[in-house]
Amino acid sequence: MTTVTFEEVTEQHLPEIREIYNYYVMNTTISFHTEELNLDQIKSSVMNKDTRYKTYVILENNQMMGYVLITQYKSKQAYDICGEVTIYLKPDILGKGLGNKH
Repeated sequence: MTTVTFEEVTEQHLPEIREIYNYYVMNTTISFHTEELNLDQIKSSVMNKDTRYKTYVILENNQMMGYVLITQYKSKQAYDICGEVTIYLKPDILGKGLGNKH
């Protein structure tokens, strides 16, 4: 049986998150970056100082499959209670039903 869990990101996850993110930088247009990010840049983007917005790694049987990034939607007061959710998956698991698991 496959078990999918979420774990709050730590510094030990950063190299693998960087690898996932940089795949999308170099092979797609979804990130809006045109150059790969280094570990410090990844850290500042996924380890938010505002505790309302967190990042979680997606684990399937204790193996990282991707991550969920929750960030501030807009910096205007009316959006203060809103967050934006972005999910990045390892490219080799796309289309394999991870999003369908209950």
